[in-house]
Amino acid sequence: MRLALLTFGDHLDTYSQAAFCLLSFLKADPTLRATVVTDRPQTLRHFGAHVTPLVVDAARLAEWQQPTGFFWRVKIRALQEVAAHAPGEDILYVDSDTILAQGLDALKQRLADGHTVMHLPEQALSADPSKTGRQMWATLGGHTVEGVAINHHTVMWNAGVIGLPAAKAAATLDHTLRLCDALCATPARRRLLEQLAFSMALEAAGPLHDARREVLHYWGNKGGWQPAMNAFWLRSRLAGHSLAEDIAAFDPADYLALPVVSKATRWQRWLQARLASAKPRGVQSFPA
Repeated sequence: MRLALLTFGDHLDTYSQAAFCLLSFLKADPTLRATVVTDRPQTLRHFGAHVTPLVVDAARLAEWQQPTGFFWRVKIRALQEVAAHAPGEDILYVDSDTILAQGLDALKQRLADGHTVMHLPEQALSADPSKTGRQMWATLGGHTVEGVAINHHTVMWNAGVIGLPAAKAAATLDHTLRLCDALCATPARRRLLEQLAFSMALEAAGPLHDARREVLHYWGNKGGWQPAMNAFWLRSRLAGHSLAEDIAAFDPADYLALPVVSKATRWQRWLQARLASAKPRGVQSFPA
């Protein structure tokens, strides 16, 4: 099985999270091979031969957004690159803001059995109470896109984990890309369209299973997790730890009590979003 991640941009926290994620998977399987699509390959030096970087630049990332101009189209294209560089291997993609909380055997078996995997089913698209969800359902409900009917059975899955069996990987990713582009051509709000495209394509290629027991996805509380990660990496740096020593020191049980969703107020969420979109300064970003 090939582990895959995508990390790019100026924010150091992104790379800290990706490194922590990689460490959690290596704790479970020290022989695991990972491919990271990144514009900062220097952030992976600590992992040596365990990690193969696929280096991209701003021009390539911009190219991957075309012809629709949809930003998160890059996630699908990045996975296509990983599949092309790891033919014949099952692929398990994870977002950087995840850690493996349990062993890998069950996930490996699902992929070996030809099943697809995503993190968890969030809700039926028709039942999404958010403004975006209601608009998407009003726009897309009752239509068929790239051979997939969008109806009351259509479920939006969380795309923090994407598992693709080797025999289905290329075709499923091609279907996902076609779905994403076709969805972008509709009046639907774009914010979650790549997530919907993955949900539809992996369900069609299924059986589709969840990975909620194995993988923690703390997308809703990155600010709460970051201090714990910073403390781990600071201890490692000050002690001059090797990768083997970091793997030995890492214990997922130390982090299971951290909430994956913050109880932040609406104002706090707005402020966090503004800060995340602002250009980082000083030690929070890489030098230009």
